[in-house]
Amino acid sequence: MEDPHYAGWAAARGIRSCQLKWFGIGAVNDFFYGWTQDEWLCKHGQPQVDGLLAQAVDVLLAHGIAPRWQIYLTSAGAPQLQRIWQLSQEWELPRRVQQLGADFDIHVLAYDADGRGYDQQHLRMQDGEQHFIPDELWQSTTNKFGRYELRSERQWRQLIGSKDCGSFRTTANHWLWFFVTANWDVYPNYMGPAPWWKLGNLNTDTWQEIWQRFQDKACIGLQAMNSWTDVQLAEAYGDPEGTGLFDSPWQVVDYWLGHACRDAHVRQASGEV
Repeated sequence: MEDPHYAGWAAARGIRSCQLKWFGIGAVNDFFYGWTQDEWLCKHGQPQVDGLLAQAVDVLLAHGIAPRWQIYLTSAGAPQLQRIWQLSQEWELPRRVQQLGADFDIHVLAYDADGRGYDQQHLRMQDGEQHFIPDELWQSTTNKFGRYELRSERQWRQLIGSKDCGSFRTTANHWLWFFVTANWDVYPNYMGPAPWWKLGNLNTDTWQEIWQRFQDKACIGLQAMNSWTDVQLAEAYGDPEGTGLFDSPWQVVDYWLGHACRDAHVRQASGEV
């Protein structure tokens, strides 16, 4: 671990669970974590992210923190899902976590729709690859969320485009807090810290000014969120033949909204708006 004292520090402050992310096994995990093998060997003396995750599991449990496994669904990692499930059983995580008075949480999620996930949509799990998800892992996922479904972009587009259902993403139906980055830029928490969501900077703007910009929807992202309906986004940006799997209408709408924001940002930068 980078900081051997961090788990103890977190436990002392009441942290009782910690999420570990998986994308696959071996080189697949290394790729999605952004490490080349040479960089990883130089930094950690071993070739795979898997080893660090194994170490993290032991450190967390030793400090009374239950590890939670979240597995992102990608085409590259799909054939390895059974092995990830087996690892959780070989490491006896259900029993070890139960000793802490908790249930082991392991579940899948569709790959992100924003940020790096937006740029890597071609790596998203595709329709027809669902059979790679072990039955036990699917059951654990549905137990966690109550209901879970995967549909292709084509299927979501057909469903959303069948009627004008307003918008799944509005400022009225979302828990609100703000992201503040290391250089004091401020963003609402609807998507990632991209230029089209920036509200200001606490080094140069007062909090009142930043809040007023949020109220006035004075950034591209908020303007797009409040001017596009889901049907309009589906018609403008939805791929009628798209086979990438999304796990909710909210997620696929976020992906289309990302298209709209990027287009508007380019137009603004070129002086068209």
